Amino acid sequence: TGKIYHMLFNPPPPEIVSRLETRSDDTEEKGRARLEVYHRNFGAAASWWPDRTATINGSGTPDAVFELGCEALNLPRPAPKTTTAVASTTPASTTSTRATTATTHSKYHNVLICGPPASGKGTFAERLVAKTGIIHISTGDLLREEVKKGTPEGLRAKTFMDAGQLVPQELFLQILKDRLKSPECVAHGWLLDGYPRAPEQVKVLNDNGLVPDKVILLAIPDDLAIARLCGRRNDPVTGKIYHMLFNPPPPEIVSRLETRSDDTEEKGRARLEVYHRNFGAAASWWPDRTATINGSGTPDAVFELGCEALNLPRPAPKTTTAVASTTPASTTSTRATTATTHSKYHNVLICGPPASGKGTFAERLVAKTGIIHISTGDLLREEVKKGTPEGLRAKTFMDAGQLVPQELFLQILKDRLKSPECVAHGWLLDGYPRAPEQVKVLNDNGLVPDKVILLAIPDDLAIARLCGRRNDPVTGKIYHM
Repeated sequence: TGKIYHMLFNPPPPEIVSRLETRSDDTEEKGRARLEVYHRNFGAAASWWPDRTATINGSGTPDAVFELGCEALNLPRPAPKTTTAVASTTPASTTSTRATTATTHSKYHNVLICGPPASGKGTFAERLVAKTGIIHISTGDLLREEVKKGTPEGLRAKTFMDAGQLVPQELFLQILKDRLKSPECVAHGWLLDGYPRAPEQVKVLNDNGLVPDKVILLAIPDDLAIARLCGRRNDPVTGKIYHMLFNPPPPEIVSRLETRSDDTEEKGRARLEVYHRNFGAAASWWPDRTATINGSGTPDAVFELGCEALNLPRPAPKTTTAVASTTPASTTSTRATTATTHSKYHNVLICGPPASGKGTFAERLVAKTGIIHISTGDLLREEVKKGTPEGLRAKTFMDAGQLVPQELFLQILKDRLKSPECVAHGWLLDGYPRAPEQVKVLNDNGLVPDKVILLAIPDDLAIARLCGRRNDPVTGKIYHM
């Protein structure tokens, strides 16, 4: 049938178990490799279209995930089923300490801010503190403050710092916990900046009950991050950071300014590589609490989007001269940065790691709305079968075991997305783009989705789902054992 089953989450009928097959790449080793590739490119669409991206918790049942998707797409929620509830697709071990329910506070008390180097976290934090009185906790300053105060933990940390050693994770966590649970943070809320930076650190926060009410993720393209990094200058007298292009210093202090040793293109690219490897850690744990904000614009524009995400009144418009954009023209000329305001989104891109449930979600959305599902894995085969000129050209490469050239594939994709049925019913694109350069190709050709649905699941759950999948060669159906 060609249907895919999973031996735990979507078991097949007993009479067909003997004929089921496991895909060659549905093993833990190959699954981890595929996840590594995904995480390297994860967030490409979010970086280009952050105001159009909704991060959905893909860990729950298909019903729960689809309900969240309907909410993100401004569609009526599915009617509750009266039949027996579907068992959760998340093993207990991956959910016991996880916060998965969307927060409904009108104002968020505790906030985590994250994003790549030079995405504007410090500027955003400064403005949020000024507006709300929230307590800004920069983990870079936290240890120094504890040492200065002479607390028992600070004095213990000082022994490691004086020896040039890293402060042990357990000691740092104790200091962080004490700060986050201090009376002023309890009263005014906390804004955490600089931690966590890796999945295991997110888990530590979650296991210790230090869960943010909202995660603000500032997304910017890598080239803009490098442009911002290389122009930064630090004033050693005041500690203030300037930018020679975007936020120039007064002429009289230019001679004393310093460049941080890691604010070079080479080191900036290395820092971005580390960031992309771990990017999305918080989003994977707290997807329903995460708002992806376009950090490419002016500080005013970025902060306005942040206020909207935090259910705060928008800043009053300034009557002074407008601030120049912090985005070089070369990085914005083909970029869609304005949040879409459609009540129903016509064209949708769905993305997420292997086994995040994209196929199941797509199947339900097609059934509900009549949107045209375009799986790029099937697109070339369909064109070959139809015998179109592009399909016949593609067949020559496929028959020779070669990759179809990007230009030819893109032409086939463009023709499909601009076909009369897609124009009439909208398209749901699945399987492309998978890398930043492919996102740029779509953007440059005007193939911009109205909404991006990003299904976020932890890696361990992805592996559990992958390793239990079974394919029925007769029907094509996929099961889970």
